[in-house]
Amino acid sequence: QQSRNAKRKEAARKRKEAEAAAAALEEATVAPPPPPAAAAADPLELSAEDLAKRVKKLKKQLKQIDELAAKVAGGLSPSSEQREKLDKKAAVAADLAAAEALL
Repeated sequence: QQSRNAKRKEAARKRKEAEAAAAALEEATVAPPPPPAAAAADPLELSAEDLAKRVKKLKKQLKQIDELAAKVAGGLSPSSEQREKLDKKAAVAADLAAAEALL
């Protein structure tokens, strides 16, 4: 025979598990985000100064992605946002190469 408090705790635990499962299901079924606005900008229309800023920004993003990849290789379990960031590495590298070619 469980006490009332134990029953309440068990019910709360089950509620939390159900909410977590529902959130995970919703996250898995959400449509992919639209492409970033920075990628939508036409690099040919940027001034030399803006292009240099863009290259610097892309290099910083690529550095952050590489650091995150090293942490994941070291045993870190990435969150969904971190996995998305890792998935964007090829696109960021391509944008960087295109922007550097215009400099």
